[in-house]
Amino acid sequence: MKKLRLAVLGTGMIVRRAHLPALLGDARVDVAAIYGRNRETAGKLAAEFGIPAVAETIEGAVNVDGLDAVTVALPNFLHRQAAEAAIKARLHILMEKPLATSLEDARAMVDGASAAGIGFAINLPQRHRPSMRFIKETIEAGRIGNVQTVEVRMLRRAGIPGFGTWFTRKQTAGGGVLADLGPHVIDLALWLSGSANAAVADSRIWRSFGPLGKGLGDWSPHQPVEAPATQFDVEDRASLSLRSDKGVEIRCDVAWAYAGPDENRVRVVGDQGGLDYWPEANGDQAPLRYFDADLNSRPMAVAGDHADLTAAWKQCVSSFIDDIASGRPLPRGDSALAVHEIIAQVYQRSRAD
Repeated sequence: MKKLRLAVLGTGMIVRRAHLPALLGDARVDVAAIYGRNRETAGKLAAEFGIPAVAETIEGAVNVDGLDAVTVALPNFLHRQAAEAAIKARLHILMEKPLATSLEDARAMVDGASAAGIGFAINLPQRHRPSMRFIKETIEAGRIGNVQTVEVRMLRRAGIPGFGTWFTRKQTAGGGVLADLGPHVIDLALWLSGSANAAVADSRIWRSFGPLGKGLGDWSPHQPVEAPATQFDVEDRASLSLRSDKGVEIRCDVAWAYAGPDENRVRVVGDQGGLDYWPEANGDQAPLRYFDADLNSRPMAVAGDHADLTAAWKQCVSSFIDDIASGRPLPRGDSALAVHEIIAQVYQRSRAD
């Protein structure tokens, strides 16, 4: 069988931990080229992983002979350029979240891929976590009845990434924590609720600690914080209430930095039972609790898997390859666009306030 040939755009952590190991570990795949904004870093990755070509530009990468697909893990402000180059070359796309820095760009990318008849997948790993798949299967088995509410929290006490880089600037990132963690929690909530979309009922965003240079994550550059407001003009916390197209009430909370504990909680309540994944309260060994129709509670056999998403990231890449190789209908980016539209609504509301 002819191998699928891919180019990898990006040289960051997720490329090293997920994209390249998953692709190079698949006998069906040949990684033909890599591109990065820093050519030296790209060259080192190419040498380490045995990639034959280092492209000088995005366009050069997607036009390597015989390509079938491309993975994109570039800064947010380059997503549309990369997508349009891949669409022009008629390559299937696996894109890191968020789709783009604006709703206009996101729609153009998804519509362009659809018109070209190429696959457009988004790397959202939460659906591939064993714990979340277990919850989804439990819901579909009818064990909690009709889903009434879904709550997803991804809160970091001090987790601002890349302070002072493109990550914390509106123009280059498109937003802050809502653009970064928001796609994870909103997509997961919609999926667990069985919904395709949702309307924003209420929302708030805050920018409390980032402008002061507080709450920096482990991989924020260690640099003097001078005139921090010019280095951080995005939100560091967001809260939103949604009503899904299935009538499910959804609550999502995300934070890069806030005055509270880290929290990774997923709670689904139905009319005949409930599920509560809460490792901070229940422990990583048995973080999931099931509440039955008689309101009794017991642990379920699921381990905590929120801290390291490497396996789930790799599974996203593998699923992308599976879709291409199998000949089954390819993703078109519709679910990711629905998430992006919700985020855009929240940002629009915040401007109106």
